Amino acid sequence: MEHISFLTILLSLGLGIAVAFAAYRLGSLSRSGALAAVFVGGSIFALTGWKGSIALLAFFVTGSLMTRIPTKRKLEQIEDKAGRRWDQVLANGIIPVLSCYALLHDAIAPFASYAFMGALATATADTWATEIGSRYANKVYDPLNLRTFQMGRSGGISTPGLLASLAGALFIGLIAMPRMKDNYLTLEIVGLTFVVITLAGFIGAYLDSILGRMMQAMFTCNECNETVEVRQHCGRATTHIRGIRIVDNSAVNLLATLGGSLIAGTLASLWII
Repeated sequence: MEHISFLTILLSLGLGIAVAFAAYRLGSLSRSGALAAVFVGGSIFALTGWKGSIALLAFFVTGSLMTRIPTKRKLEQIEDKAGRRWDQVLANGIIPVLSCYALLHDAIAPFASYAFMGALATATADTWATEIGSRYANKVYDPLNLRTFQMGRSGGISTPGLLASLAGALFIGLIAMPRMKDNYLTLEIVGLTFVVITLAGFIGAYLDSILGRMMQAMFTCNECNETVEVRQHCGRATTHIRGIRIVDNSAVNLLATLGGSLIAGTLASLWII
């Protein structure tokens, strides 16, 4: 088990505060989201150094930039999923943080290193899919049977979204390749690491769609009759119509990142570790 110095903790906290404050000033995070980001970013930097922090920053920066892509389409759903609040930050960040703590234990550190990257690959792939798919998809499909699906409804997939999801998973896969254990790094391991992280991210993001389709709570607005994902709309309480009442988008994201981390760790155990 590695020892974390007090200086490292202070430096990590300072960097976490700096990044979170900048994101708050730019409007990418709310106040609660910024506080959660300090915990997530500070923990990951303290436990992994720059190796893990680069992947985390890649996820956060690209996700924030994509929310600023101009579009003519009304994007109410995207605003709800933009990751600004504390629960949305933790939904994407708590599994990577727990994976980093697991790195302190030598017996499970190899599994945890892949689990960490798998979780971030899933979060990145899902974020890219949401932002691109919601803006550019002309048709949306049910992830379970590929039949036409209601536009804007949670869980739907689209061709632009799937391509963006794959690109996001590939992006983190590329970042992960040179950042595994250098003492046994070979060309085969580099290639397999890329494949494992990419697969975990893409499958994890698709799992997010399936969970959103099957489990996420949906409500009807009693004022405008729209189907929404929130408990209040148009200033009035909404009526629950399907899904599990307590399962919102943040819960779905949490389960998906957990799934992506376990997929990455399992595949790495079978093929690499």
